[in-house]
Amino acid sequence: MRQRTKLVALMMPMLVAFPPDGAVRPGRRGRRWLVCAVLREDGVVTDVPSGENTGKSLVARFPARQTKYEFIELDGKATATQKLPFVIERTWNQQKLRLAVFVQEKRTGVVHQAADLPRRSTPTPTTSASFTSKTARATR
Repeated sequence: MRQRTKLVALMMPMLVAFPPDGAVRPGRRGRRWLVCAVLREDGVVTDVPSGENTGKSLVARFPARQTKYEFIELDGKATATQKLPFVIERTWNQQKLRLAVFVQEKRTGVVHQAADLPRRSTPTPTTSASFTSKTARATR
């Protein structure tokens, strides 16, 4: 039986506002939008015990550690916000974590807003780690 890695609960205060200025075009009201965040870690090393790569260490660039998503609907009255909490394993290198976030229209699949967020090195008062971003603007 495999021993489970102990988890450290870190609340990443990731807040997605769409559209950033709160102005919703009339044709977009009532549509469903996918808000997705992918927690990634750079330089993940896997030691290969058998097979054609026996004895080698393989390095992966930014593989996904966790993916979280929710659907939102715009009512045209205010900016929609969404919180997506993540739990970080102790074995992950927290200094190498990044968060990819995007907003996609469910019906058409068009991505209207995306951002790649580095981990902030200075903790906030309520968390031990967080991600920050400059305001991302909708592209369409």
